[in-house]
Amino acid sequence: RKVKKDAYYFYKANWNPEPMLHLCGKRMTSITNRFCDVIGFCNLPDEVTLALNGKVVSGLKPDKAKRVLWKDVELRPGKNVIRLSAGRLFDETSVVYEDAK
Repeated sequence: RKVKKDAYYFYKANWNPEPMLHLCGKRMTSITNRFCDVIGFCNLPDEVTLALNGKVVSGLKPDKAKRVLWKDVELRPGKNVIRLSAGRLFDETSVVYEDAK
C-alpha cells in the first residue's frame, strides 16, 4: 500500500490543482515487446514532451482527461530511458527491452 498505483495519479491530475506530471508503468522494469505505449498524466496546459534515450520523440497536449499517449514507441535492445517533461516538471524511468526469441 505504500506504492501508489497509476490510477492514483490519474485522479490527482484531474482533482488536485497542484501542478503534476506522472509517467505510467514505472514499476515495469523489463519488457519483451519491441514497441510499447507510453502514457502519462499531466494537469498543466503545457505540451508534454516525450524523450527516449535522450532524443525527443514528440510533444502532445493533454486531453480533457489530463492524459497523453504515444502509441507504438520503438525501443532499442537493452536499457531504454523514457522521460516526460512539461514546463519545469519531469518524470522518467528506465526499462530493459529483451527480445523474447
